Amino acid sequence: MIAHVDEHAFLAATVLLGFGAWWFYTGFRLLRVERRVANTPVAQIGALPLGPAALTGTAHAGESLSAPFSGVQCICAHLGLYRWIRDSRGGGRWAFAGEEWLPFAPSFVLSDATGSITVLPQGADLYVDRNEYFPRDEGEDSTIAGAILEAHGLAEERVKVVEEVLLQDELLYAFGTVAPGAASDAAKTLGRGDSSVAFALCSSGQRGVEGALSRAALARIIGGPLAIASGVAILVALLARPGLPLKTRLAPPALAAPNHVQISSHR
Repeated sequence: MIAHVDEHAFLAATVLLGFGAWWFYTGFRLLRVERRVANTPVAQIGALPLGPAALTGTAHAGESLSAPFSGVQCICAHLGLYRWIRDSRGGGRWAFAGEEWLPFAPSFVLSDATGSITVLPQGADLYVDRNEYFPRDEGEDSTIAGAILEAHGLAEERVKVVEEVLLQDELLYAFGTVAPGAASDAAKTLGRGDSSVAFALCSSGQRGVEGALSRAALARIIGGPLAIASGVAILVALLARPGLPLKTRLAPPALAAPNHVQISSHR
């Protein structure tokens, strides 16, 4: 029994060490992204170069739609879907179960005094109006909402939905990659480009994106070493446990050797 406990503790320590190192590394990556956003001046839409760019303008689409859970009139909505996973101790956690964009292939126009550009928001980090809904608890009966949950296999489960909406004629800050449009070389689109370049849409301006990235980076830079320290503490406790040799403490229990029965024949 002790060997099994040690095996599980050793696995937990290994996970904490790996997770902590990854979080610490991604924290500094987020800091580099935040610095790039902060050091990129806002350009006029009518004079945008190809490549990474920052711009501010008014969002507009030809038609509005009703967000499926809040009912807010918007130009597009992003839904993050989470299911409740129970654990053996009677508690549980929210686990990501999928996402949905409405409309299916959203796009809208961002305009300033110098021109307009088509924005393809899929894949963007959104810092906009956001609300949480619990359809099973709130008795949600919207046809569209129910169809979305059913499509993701969540019709009978406890679900949390994070709904983010972009409003008609809303002033947005956008940071992304400018690329030639499909229609002609003169048309341009803003969307997700290289994975090393941020793609963000924010209703509270450039400072809103910088603040969100800084907070996320700080959480990882602090949380990573804490996870590593916890993993090291578990390993030290295993090594320091009295009365057990190192091999017993860290290695999984050996399988018992089968009994051999010698059969002798008498002539």
